Amino acid sequence: MVCLLSAATYYNLSTYRLDAIDVAIPRKAKVSTLPDWPELNVCYFTDDRFDVGIETVEDGNNRFRIYDIEKTVVDIVFYREKIGIEETKEVLTTYLHRRDRNLNRLIRYAEMLKCGEVMKKYLEVLV
Repeated sequence: MVCLLSAATYYNLSTYRLDAIDVAIPRKAKVSTLPDWPELNVCYFTDDRFDVGIETVEDGNNRFRIYDIEKTVVDIVFYREKIGIEETKEVLTTYLHRRDRNLNRLIRYAEMLKCGEVMKKYLEVLV
């Protein structure tokens, strides 16, 4: 499942240059081997966080699963200390300027995933 900054880059929310693709797997799952290429950054998500906001994208002959744009923004705010404040600010600001944003879904996801108060504070400052 494509997540975090890799998903943000896919949605054009970030200009951050990635060294690896962020992929989410359930916390209880184990990864025995990873491919040499592309380099993957494995993120272990709780079941509640893993199961929300999944969509499948078809790009030519390729299909992949990725979190939707609102779930991506919520995850980046939740993991802001690991990702970095500048990257978090860029993602959230870019999202807020999009015409297709869905603030109701963003707030709903944030509340479901235990970062509702933090998200509301960010939105108060940026909007």
